Amino acid sequence: SNDYAIIFRIVDSNGIEIKKPIAINVNNTTTAAATSVSSVTLTSPTSLVLKGTQQITYTATPPTGKSLTAIQQLAVDGGSWLTVTSSAVSAGGTGYYNWNTAAVADGTHLVQIRVQDNNSNFGYSQTRMAMIDNASPDNCQITNLTPSYETKYVSGTVSINTIVTDTVGVDYLKFSTNSPTAVFLQLDNAPWIGSLDTTKLSDGNHQLYLTATDFAVNITTSPAYPIIVDNTAPVVTVTTP
Repeated sequence: SNDYAIIFRIVDSNGIEIKKPIAINVNNTTTAAATSVSSVTLTSPTSLVLKGTQQITYTATPPTGKSLTAIQQLAVDGGSWLTVTSSAVSAGGTGYYNWNTAAVADGTHLVQIRVQDNNSNFGYSQTRMAMIDNASPDNCQITNLTPSYETKYVSGTVSINTIVTDTVGVDYLKFSTNSPTAVFLQLDNAPWIGSLDTTKLSDGNHQLYLTATDFAVNITTSPAYPIIVDNTAPVVTVTTP
């Protein structure tokens, strides 16, 4: 039994990309009539996308007539076996490992637990996939508005064009005016193109902000993007004759 992730990646003709990870479990094993090794099952975390320190928990049961030893270990990506933080008791039970995910690169990793019984036989858990994302979106900016005139003069309704990228994927974007907390629009899916009705703003100088949140709830806010709103037609006065 193993955990996998399917990442749907769609890119349109304009180069706009969206990624959505989905976790699946594949189990092609058959149930044996009897077992001579310990049964081990990873139980948490259940989330596919992880960051920071995560507690990897498992349950372990020794074979009939046997007991567990203190040799209970975790491996990441098939690497060295690391002693767990807290072992299951000899009769069987729950153990855990406090995993500092910052020790590995952002991206996809596999974790597995093994335990030893008093006959020196190891039982292994299923492997579980984790998508590590400790970094905030690395590119978050407003590129331009359309239509705009001269240098950032805008009127009516304009489109806000953006660039935003992340190792695992962007969950949603928020658009705001004059303060990152003054949100007027949230987008939950690409294309990441916002829309602003400038008639709801006073004529004059304003600032736009873009805030990106990824699937691990890491957040990046763009620099201020200045605009000049002008929805008032010029007044013409005939003075002569």
